[in-house]
Amino acid sequence: MALNNNVNTKKRKHGTQLLSVKLHALHELKIGTPMIEVANKLKVTPRTVKNWVKNENKLMQWEEQHNDEVIERKRMRYTDNSLVDKATWLWFTEQRAAGVPIQGTTIQLQAKFFHTIFGGSKKFEASNGWLHKWQKRYNICGLSISNEKLSADTVAAEMYKIHFKNYIEMEELTPDQIFNCDETRLNYKMMPKTNVLSENDLETCGVKGRNEKVTVMACSNASGTLKFPLVVIGKYARPRAIKDLRLLPVYYKNQNSAWMNSSLFEEWFETEFVPKVTEFLISEGLPNKAILFIDNCPAHPTGLSNENIFIEFFPSNTTSLIQPMEQGCLQNLKMFYRQSLMRYIIDNVNCGETLTQSLQKITIKDVIFWIALAWENITRKTIRDSWKSLLPLSNNIDNEQSYIIEQLEDPIDPLPQLLKEFCEIIQHDDNYNDKVELDDVSTWFHSSNEILLEDCLNDEEIIDIIRDTDRSNDDRPPLIKSRKVTTYEAQKSLNNIIAYLDEYIISKETLSVLHDLKEAIKTKRLLLKST
Repeated sequence: MALNNNVNTKKRKHGTQLLSVKLHALHELKIGTPMIEVANKLKVTPRTVKNWVKNENKLMQWEEQHNDEVIERKRMRYTDNSLVDKATWLWFTEQRAAGVPIQGTTIQLQAKFFHTIFGGSKKFEASNGWLHKWQKRYNICGLSISNEKLSADTVAAEMYKIHFKNYIEMEELTPDQIFNCDETRLNYKMMPKTNVLSENDLETCGVKGRNEKVTVMACSNASGTLKFPLVVIGKYARPRAIKDLRLLPVYYKNQNSAWMNSSLFEEWFETEFVPKVTEFLISEGLPNKAILFIDNCPAHPTGLSNENIFIEFFPSNTTSLIQPMEQGCLQNLKMFYRQSLMRYIIDNVNCGETLTQSLQKITIKDVIFWIALAWENITRKTIRDSWKSLLPLSNNIDNEQSYIIEQLEDPIDPLPQLLKEFCEIIQHDDNYNDKVELDDVSTWFHSSNEILLEDCLNDEEIIDIIRDTDRSNDDRPPLIKSRKVTTYEAQKSLNNIIAYLDEYIISKETLSVLHDLKEAIKTKRLLLKST
């Protein structure tokens, strides 16, 4: 029988969905929406949706690495110069934190230098086209080829606040289950200085600059009920002043540049964060589920997770606006540290020593105990307040003060008196030549989390960190995320169990419990579908 050539054999139009649509579809499947329903809604075949499920790990990794870029992309394309991009981004964040005006041409020159080190595409020229794509990849707005200083992306930050709220509600997380960690540089002997005070003057005073810094990472949940011991990273594995690392009140590690890298972060996540969070959730009777929010620093590896404990990245170029630890916690941490430093110097000078002698006597052990004490002084209220841009929380905590100014205002050692006495010691020191005034000391004490230009990572340190990160990613096994059981699957499995047990003689009480559980799952599924 001949085929009818008049039959309409209209070919289905092929369309590629946005990555954000695919991720949303995967979420719909996880909360129990049938696959056929998801496919019909998006006008694709169930086979297409199955392919998305098959590639879920790749999609999740891409989302973590590229943040907001996932919204308008249809395919996952990887750059040939990823190490160059990451190194340039780390250099850029360091320069911006130090308040250095950055032009597009400066970024291009720096990228060319990193390309000579890392290699990549042979035709890489750091062109204007590359710069535009690099800006877009890292969510950098307001930069032209001849623009000046950059600012954080307020639009992206506001959009993320909406995403954050929806995500927390969807996952049914409490403030006890939401965590943030962030690193800061601490030049632990740095003294107040003016523009006329040179680095040679500081070295004469006993401050060696680059070699006397550590990286400090603070981590806590949003409620402030679980504060982790600070992570302190120095240059040396076993500093002479420390006889037993196990007796320290911090988690101490070493790295050549005294900076975080991906292998150190992964080790901390697996050996400290996951076990302590799991233990905390059990002790508080909370669901075994938690999330750690971090910025997209190259030292933070993608793909880390452990069963129900996950990591999510903040969008690029927004952390100064929304990352909780940067909204007061780290600044207060440094202010408390400087308080201990000032009191130490005042006590030593009152005992007959000079400022230089006092500074030279400070050891890494002193620094560790001072910074640990500073972290103890960060109250739950301060931590909760730091989340207010993302997660407004009530603060009915017994008379806890939020800000260090209030905490230091006491009749025994008021802050103004402390600053004045410290300033007088500096002014009477021959090495300073009366160049520092009280305003300089106050500015030094209250300075925010921004770093000094001399504290920025240099090119060699950035290269070392990026190489460490690349090696760590190569050594890590492929990401295997535990698949969440959907409500539909749970209900179907329970029906099979009940049908199986009906064939045997079991107690009515057991069947009653199973049927109650079945109704509870059914109710939850209806609630999820209605939202």
